[in-house]
Amino acid sequence: MILDRLTLRLLEILLPAPCLGCGRATGEIRPPLGLCLPCRGRLRPPPSPACSHCGRRIFTRRAPVGWLCGTCRERRRAYGELRAAWRYEPPVALVIRAVKFRRLDLLVGDLATAMAKELPRPEADLLVPVPLHWRRRLARGFDQARLLAERLGEIWQLPTSNVLQRHRPTPPQTGLSARRRRANLRGAFRLRRDLSRRDLRASRVVLVDDVFTTGATLETAASTLRQAGAGVPQVVVAAATPPPAGGARGR
Repeated sequence: MILDRLTLRLLEILLPAPCLGCGRATGEIRPPLGLCLPCRGRLRPPPSPACSHCGRRIFTRRAPVGWLCGTCRERRRAYGELRAAWRYEPPVALVIRAVKFRRLDLLVGDLATAMAKELPRPEADLLVPVPLHWRRRLARGFDQARLLAERLGEIWQLPTSNVLQRHRPTPPQTGLSARRRRANLRGAFRLRRDLSRRDLRASRVVLVDDVFTTGATLETAASTLRQAGAGVPQVVVAAATPPPAGGARGR
């Protein structure tokens, strides 16, 4: 045992992993989240208090549970409460991009473990990942939302089900406006054909994804689940890009 620890420490000295956040040597072979200790200290939670649907910061001393900003109050979304572990900015944004585009899927477990420490366990019956289209999953080699949901399910002791399918490919959402994103995703999801609607009826579902930007993807996925009889889905993501801060109104 002592020899194993000495060997590991020697490898850490000789082959330290570079930090995904700053590029410096971490002094560890496999640092948590691929980040050095100073960069892990730079992870920031979402603004608080904030709109429960879009994450926009609300400038009020007291915001009750379920408080909505003016925009979300006027256009109610298909999903319920949004919970994000961090703001989508460096260094966590660099970690998520490394997972997607550098195929560092081993970091998904780190993300889930860290998320479970930051977020309360949801009162839910089922965790449902927001799926990739099979072509993109094949090209990437994995589906990060599915891996994330499965690991969170293990930690929270909640069942996970791949009830959603992205049955048509959609162009990348990056750079599109909220309206274009919604149009891009219209009809993109459907339920698996081997699934009975009774399996979802009145279920408390939590949608799981890596990043929340405008909510267009989650809106479409949540609508599909609700049409199948599920309750209003809640949302859990690793990181969220909140809209600019603005005024707020009550529910």
